[in-house]
Amino acid sequence: MEIEVIKVRLPLENAPDFANVYLVDTSTNPVLIDAGFISNEHAEELYEKVGNIKDVLITHHHIDHVGLVFWKEIDAYMNENDVKFLEMYVNPKRFFKPYMDWMDKYGIEFEFIKPLASALTTESKKQKMEIRAKVNCLIDEIFGFNVIFTPGHSPGHVCFYKDKLLFAGDLVLSDTTTHVGYYPEYSQNPMKDQIESLNKLLNLEIDVIYPAHEKTIKNPEKRISELIEHYRSRIDEVFQVLDEKPMKAVEVAEKVSWHRNFNELKGWDKLLAIGETLACLKYLVDEGKIKEVIINNTIGFSKI
Repeated sequence: MEIEVIKVRLPLENAPDFANVYLVDTSTNPVLIDAGFISNEHAEELYEKVGNIKDVLITHHHIDHVGLVFWKEIDAYMNENDVKFLEMYVNPKRFFKPYMDWMDKYGIEFEFIKPLASALTTESKKQKMEIRAKVNCLIDEIFGFNVIFTPGHSPGHVCFYKDKLLFAGDLVLSDTTTHVGYYPEYSQNPMKDQIESLNKLLNLEIDVIYPAHEKTIKNPEKRISELIEHYRSRIDEVFQVLDEKPMKAVEVAEKVSWHRNFNELKGWDKLLAIGETLACLKYLVDEGKIKEVIINNTIGFSKI
């Protein structure tokens, strides 16, 4: 039996412009894949479009994927590695110390982390946030979907696979490349995780990919291969920027070719650039191509 998929596009204030939420009519019951942005307005708009859906499968914990968890009494299903990060929206101060320690460890100035602090506190200031959903940890299969563990973008990112259709969350986007950063309480090698997750998809027979942003992907293998090549090229570029003289992560990020010059990036994009640079540096350390060194009581990097 062919499953019915309805895409609901929800506008976002910042890039990406829209979040895609999917209503999927399975053989047992209708389920929602992802839960929209974390605001009451988004939750109400989503319910107006899809009705009072009870079961929601969540690809990862980021702010534009978990909205209904905080506004509706649903049954939500997530990977256990991401469940703990829901607390950042209820009690953002709990995450400030790990990020302050992260900044001190790698010599990152506070100005770079301001956008994250603002994002975590804005919604909680509007209204006290609380988890209203019953949050369940995913296993290998649910509602007829195979749950594919695909960490990288987040520690517990998952995709949902059924009848040669893949609901890919942020792992595979049609036009842009998904951010992969090294952050507190994340994996020690998220870039390696991301590449391995993409390679895992190449072993599946996929006709269509439904991503959480942008357009439906009807040439899955080509797009997945392009993304693997992108991340490998980014890692190589970071390696080429380094020399024997130790450099801080921010200094490396300033020399990497982002979509615009690093100094022209907006605050949030600068933080993402630093996080992704760190992810590449950690990958290279694990590969034995570079080493960590101490620079004025902070960790820097140099070629071996």
